Amino acid sequence: MKFAELSEAQVDHFIEISEDKNKAFEWENLYLSHKESNMGKPSNRVLPNRTCLDPFIDQDAEIEDNLDFEDEIIKGLTEKGLNTIKNYII
Repeated sequence: MKFAELSEAQVDHFIEISEDKNKAFEWENLYLSHKESNMGKPSNRVLPNRTCLDPFIDQDAEIEDNLDFEDEIIKGLTEKGLNTIKNYII
């Protein structure tokens, strides 16, 4: 999802604050998210982080094995890729 305006952007947490308050301000736990994606994101209790790609740890090869990027469309190639899309993009 593209940002038409900066006001559409929000900072989100990879590991939710409710899970670990100590990670609330760690750079490795923060990423930019579209406000619509952030508001509709399932809880980590529903879709645990371990079932998704980690944007800070997973290397390009791991990402390419699980996701396909064509133009502006992202497709999940595996369950891990599909979960990543559900958790961070939709």
